[in-house]
Amino acid sequence: KACCLAVRSHKSSGYIKESGSEDTVFAFGGSWADQDFYSHEPFGEITIDPSLFPSLKSVGNNEPAKINQGFFRRFQALLLQTLQAEVEKAIKKAKPIIFTGHSSGGPVAILAAVWYLEKYTRSSGDPCKCLTFGSPLVG
Repeated sequence: KACCLAVRSHKSSGYIKESGSEDTVFAFGGSWADQDFYSHEPFGEITIDPSLFPSLKSVGNNEPAKINQGFFRRFQALLLQTLQAEVEKAIKKAKPIIFTGHSSGGPVAILAAVWYLEKYTRSSGDPCKCLTFGSPLVG
């Protein structure tokens, strides 16, 4: 189910949400278009936003971790647009939440899962699951 939704989400403008009788799945698609992988600007690294991810630290120096700028910017844009509100609606249904992504949607799913764990698990105790398929590294 998660893999099918992740591939189907390629046609969406960011992610698709499917709420079933047993769980709620947020699926982030990658890209099939080669022009989406090439750019005149480098993706580069960016320091993670510690207000979103307080526990993501670099090993050894305890400074905020560095991740891929493109994946972080995509996650951040989705979070501000609709993702946070949709996750909060899903939490109220008290069903397990699954984040999934294929290709370049995989790192976005990973960031969404870590964000969820940081923001909601400490207070509610409800963990989420994250499944990625053919995913590049986040950082």
